[in-house]
Amino acid sequence: MTSTSNAPSARALAGVFALALAARLAAVAWTGRGELERVGDAADYHAYAVSLLERGRYENALGDRASRMPGYPLLLAAQYATLGRSPLATEILQSVLGSATCVLVVLVAQSLSPASWPLAAGGLAALSWDMIEPCARLLTEAPAAFFLALAMFGLSRERELTARRAAWAGTAAAAAFLLRPEFLPWSVLAAVYAARRARTACGAAFLAATLAVGAVWAGRNAAVLGRPVVTTTAGSFNLYGWGAARTAEERLGGPRWERAPQSYGELARMDFYAGRARDFFERAPARLLAKALALNAAILYYPFSPALDPTLLFAAPFALLGLWTALREARARPAALTALYFTAVYSLAGVMIPRHREGFAPATILLAAVGLERLDERLGRRKFAVALSAWAAACLAAWAAAPVLRALALSVRDRALS
Repeated sequence: MTSTSNAPSARALAGVFALALAARLAAVAWTGRGELERVGDAADYHAYAVSLLERGRYENALGDRASRMPGYPLLLAAQYATLGRSPLATEILQSVLGSATCVLVVLVAQSLSPASWPLAAGGLAALSWDMIEPCARLLTEAPAAFFLALAMFGLSRERELTARRAAWAGTAAAAAFLLRPEFLPWSVLAAVYAARRARTACGAAFLAATLAVGAVWAGRNAAVLGRPVVTTTAGSFNLYGWGAARTAEERLGGPRWERAPQSYGELARMDFYAGRARDFFERAPARLLAKALALNAAILYYPFSPALDPTLLFAAPFALLGLWTALREARARPAALTALYFTAVYSLAGVMIPRHREGFAPATILLAAVGLERLDERLGRRKFAVALSAWAAACLAAWAAAPVLRALALSVRDRALS
């Protein structure tokens, strides 16, 4: 089912890049909020970056020294040192990076689908709001999606995979891990898959590159904090405070959620939330936990944030068809396993907002491209074109009727939680 003879030309790839860049710069002009974005998580990343530049210390405004992975503050610090502390510059740089991600999607899709489908995947990526919006925010999702796509590209074409190429793919995965800690378990899964599908040496090279970077970060934390924290000191809070436990308490009437005392330091907070998370998962009824996980998964893919995203609505059924295809065809499994892994992670921890799906959006787009190809194969080109046009029209109609649909979705949610 795959083909390399019809590889997209350099001109076609440049066209995908240009389309993606235009869409992202338009989003920056339309939704970019500049200094207003430096609140919450964005303000924390900014504080770490400024501390690196001004004091040579990786520390935020509260004195925390490992509550964030260092990747995004390092990127910001590099920008601040060369281009100045302009939020607009950050958004433009992320738009360029996001456009390069779309090109990588084409290159990965080239190993999955024949003929023009890789370019279709690039077009979907270029116009997907889940891949556009992060470029206009001062957060980690845009660069995380880039390094995920780069790692997947490095591992593509398994029969041609070498240990050397696997090692640089592992370096890309390590960069993603430095942005978001949940990429470390993904790297282990990817290494196991590469070892089984290619050679053991390829999986080992991929994993070694990721773990080497993780060891440096853990060693730094051992020296600074007195503990070899592999991810962040906020990891236990994310598990307890933004995942199934918080959903169970706030929305499902579960065990009382507790916040650490304000007097606690960084490590004390980490231990407090680790204990609360352990207690919750030991005591929560299985039915309550299952309901919380299901609700979090629904929130993750909630299409209103707050307006309806017609691009997500358009791609969703094709991504599901791509997921179904992965049950029988190995070519779609890397994207399927990636999407399933991150869905599980964000259902367990880190949900309450849908934006987390943006970090693994390249995998979702790749699944949608496989699904489109499968549907075209089943229906034939003429019927497929009619069906696709009808579905696109329905998505546009849904976008026009978004307020009504959102009210209906909220009504369904309230009934499910009552």
